[in-house]
Amino acid sequence: MSDPLSMVRKFTMDGASVINAGGEYVFGSVKFSEKTETSFKRSIGGGDSYYTLKDVIFFLANIDLSLQEYRKKVVSARVTAIVEADKQDLKDYLMGTIASCKQIDTAKAVASSSGQAESGTVGSNSSSNSSSKATTKPSGEAPMDVE
Repeated sequence: MSDPLSMVRKFTMDGASVINAGGEYVFGSVKFSEKTETSFKRSIGGGDSYYTLKDVIFFLANIDLSLQEYRKKVVSARVTAIVEADKQDLKDYLMGTIASCKQIDTAKAVASSSGQAESGTVGSNSSSNSSSKATTKPSGEAPMDVE
């Protein structure tokens, strides 16, 4: 399992730490660029528009904010907002409440998993030694650390 959306789900459900190191998210021994597309397709926007890993992790870190506060933070962080039509399904999937939903492009997830190694850098073109940490607390669930 090395598609980014599945990795976020696993780490969220396990309460494990995700490290943000200079534009990459590190899941144990697997790294993804924050710009890597996930298999979660936007309901609004048409075409084949997918949320990036950074969009999904930002959503998790700010899941308890009001819509107005979330939108303000989205603008200042320069990420794509998870649209209202997708929020509940994404949250439920990442928390393990549901196994899948209509927005998940299973073909993209399978292609991502089969084309990637379980360790090393995945979907990244950059490297940096800086890292940061934040803790998310999705709606009463166990916290997910993002370092």
